[in-house]
Amino acid sequence: LKATLGTLKEKTQEIYKANFALDKMYSYLTDIDGAIKSATLSMGLVGENAGMLRDNMYGAASFAATLGVSMEELGRATENYSKELGLASIPSQQLLEDFAEIAKGTGASVEDIGRFAGTLSKAGIPASRMKSVMQDVVDSSAEMGLNVSAVESGLRENIGLMNRLHFKDGINGLTKMIQVSERFRLNVSEIASLSEKIFRPEGAIELAANLQMLGGEFSRLGDPLTL
Repeated sequence: LKATLGTLKEKTQEIYKANFALDKMYSYLTDIDGAIKSATLSMGLVGENAGMLRDNMYGAASFAATLGVSMEELGRATENYSKELGLASIPSQQLLEDFAEIAKGTGASVEDIGRFAGTLSKAGIPASRMKSVMQDVVDSSAEMGLNVSAVESGLRENIGLMNRLHFKDGINGLTKMIQVSERFRLNVSEIASLSEKIFRPEGAIELAANLQMLGGEFSRLGDPLTL
């Protein structure tokens, strides 16, 4: 009798665990479906485009879950990516996985990373380079002791300077400008204005004089006539 009761108890526990696992799976799939529907409605997607987003998000779900990233977070990142571009642009499965990986590796929110990716895309950065560029910005900002979100926000707000100033190093040049403005509490528009003047001697003198007045690190530039 004891053996029978023991066996019955084990079977009961197995059934309970199986049902509990099924409940968790159902909840997980429901969360994924809800996040996809929300993103689809927000982006105004229908037909094949809606199906493409669903496939990409489902494809990235398992990887995101291993990093502790919810589909709700990934859905909001997708919406931010699209809003930043001003288009119903659908990130690939790989790009969605990159959102999750970079966010968890840097401490930034997945939503902010999605928005940041949209900013970089507007600057002409291809999807194949997106992860490395975002990682470079995050790493270099952290090395300077800067708030990554502030740098990301500065890039987003001043992305138009890419075409206006024609940085030799492209997005890296703009990133350095934003980082310097953050580090020394400078106004980006003022730096941009001075950068445009640097192409003539008077501008170089004016730039150096202004930097000298700031003191600190900039005072090492010395005599403005040496520029």
